[in-house]
Amino acid sequence: MEESGEEDDAAGQPLWSMDGRDEARLLPSRGGELWLRLQEVQRECREEVERRGEAEAKAAELAEALRLAEASVAEAEGQLRGLIAASDPLREELARARQEREEAEERVREEAEAREVAEARAREMEERGREVEERGREEAEERAEAEERMREMERRGREMEGKVKEMEERVKEMEERVKEMEERVRVEAEAREGAEARVREMEEMLREMEARWRTVEERGREEAEEKEREREQRVSQEAEARGEAEERVREMEERVREEAEARGKAEARVREMEQRVREMEEGRGEALRAVEALRAEGKAEVARVRAEEQRAAAARIAAAIERERQEEAERRAASAAHTRADAALAAEHAAAASAWERRALEASDRLLAAEAEREALRAQLEEERRGVRREVEAAARGEVEAEVGLALRGELLEEVRGAVELELREGLEGEVTRQAVLEARREAGAALEEHKRRETTRLEAEAKKVADTASAMALEADDARSELLLSLSLAVEQRRRAEEAALEAEFNARSSVAEELAVLRQQLAEARENQANVEQMEEEVHKARVAESQARADRTVLEARLEEVRAQMEYERQVMAARLAAAAPAAPPREVRLLWRGVGSTDAWELYFRHGAPAFDRYTQHAHNWKTRWTLPTGT
Repeated sequence: MEESGEEDDAAGQPLWSMDGRDEARLLPSRGGELWLRLQEVQRECREEVERRGEAEAKAAELAEALRLAEASVAEAEGQLRGLIAASDPLREELARARQEREEAEERVREEAEAREVAEARAREMEERGREVEERGREEAEERAEAEERMREMERRGREMEGKVKEMEERVKEMEERVKEMEERVRVEAEAREGAEARVREMEEMLREMEARWRTVEERGREEAEEKEREREQRVSQEAEARGEAEERVREMEERVREEAEARGKAEARVREMEQRVREMEEGRGEALRAVEALRAEGKAEVARVRAEEQRAAAARIAAAIERERQEEAERRAASAAHTRADAALAAEHAAAASAWERRALEASDRLLAAEAEREALRAQLEEERRGVRREVEAAARGEVEAEVGLALRGELLEEVRGAVELELREGLEGEVTRQAVLEARREAGAALEEHKRRETTRLEAEAKKVADTASAMALEADDARSELLLSLSLAVEQRRRAEEAALEAEFNARSSVAEELAVLRQQLAEARENQANVEQMEEEVHKARVAESQARADRTVLEARLEEVRAQMEYERQVMAARLAAAAPAAPPREVRLLWRGVGSTDAWELYFRHGAPAFDRYTQHAHNWKTRWTLPTGT
């Protein structure tokens, strides 16, 4: 064994030159922890001894070596007792070392707990840092989205500016259209003046027609006077003829007596003719009255239809104005909650609506006034036409009645009466005289019939001529009146349509402008809402940036703290390692070396210095398993 030890020393490993101080430094360096590790190593050694059954042959050699070593062991026992006696101060020092070790372990545990807390906090901070980074990425995305929305808002703002410019252009177009409408109103005023001039021309034509009618009346009176003179001349001529006839009748008294019955029949026929003339006059009057009644009914129906159309048009205009007023009132009520600009705009709209309503009412009043004027003019013309027709018919009827009465009732009756008186005065004559009287009476009757026929034909022709003239004048008056009424109707209708078109155009323009203003107002509200959202998002982004900056600052502080803790732990670890290194022995005692060699472990201490405590503990466990007589001075 000594040779083996000398061989180990010769191998360049001075591990066995240990004295009591080295052992004293070794023993308190490990403490109870090494003892526990020794127990673990002992269990591993037992397992290893069991696995080494094949080394039984070598065990005999070891037993032999053990017997050889007993002497040295005895010597070692003596030395060991001396060492045990000298180990009391070491035990006290070991107790103090144990206490220091416990305190160091306590500090180590506290530092481990602090390290765990710091690591947990560091992990938490890292987690928070990752969350902050995630939130930073999300906020970056939100910021990008907000920037995108801002760009979109800017684009929409530019679009709205373009729309505002378009609205300004449309307002300019509306102003131009208003100017055009004013020009159209001026043209319509000129057209109205032209229509009024045409009305004046028609009135002048009516005056000319009245003058012509007076001329016709003068001509009719002159013709009547001339006819009266002619009739008087004819009456004088007929008086002369009657004188001659009286002479002949006095000669023909006998024939008168014979013809008395014939005269009675002639008187009956005259009465029948008078009755037929009266019936014809009454039938003609009834026909004229029926025609007048039909014309009056037609005119009344036309006037009623036109009045209904005017009332319907006025009602439509009033309904449109009322709807416009209601819509304007609703728009004013809806826009009352907007800003001052909206209120001013609503006031302008209301003023414009009131102006257009006044214009519409004035146009409606002018239309109704024109219709009333046209109706009054139509009634006046109708009354004048009826008066002229009545005068013409009365004049014609008077002339016919005068002529027929004078011719048939006056002359014939006077002639018959004279003949009867003559016959009564002279009495009857003989048969010859009777034949002559009858012949004379036949001739007188034929002459009278011929005269009556000629006079009746002439009077009928004159009456027909006068009636035709009156009808032609009435037709001319009707044509003139119809033309005047048609022109007035066309002018009024054109004016009404122009005003309705203007009102409808203005209403459509105002409706389109109101719709565009509503759309712009809605877009402005959306822009304001988007601006508020953008401001809110900017505020949130600012808060996120502040939170991110705070998190970064906290993370920096925590990282600095963590680095400090790590540096402190590293420093303490180095201090503990230095302390452990300072407390570790340079070489195990000779007894321990021999004990290790007894279990076949010749390089345990080399393992301690080269591979650390676990390898040393595994091999020192074998020494405890062999239940050596050497015990560690730990009180166990």
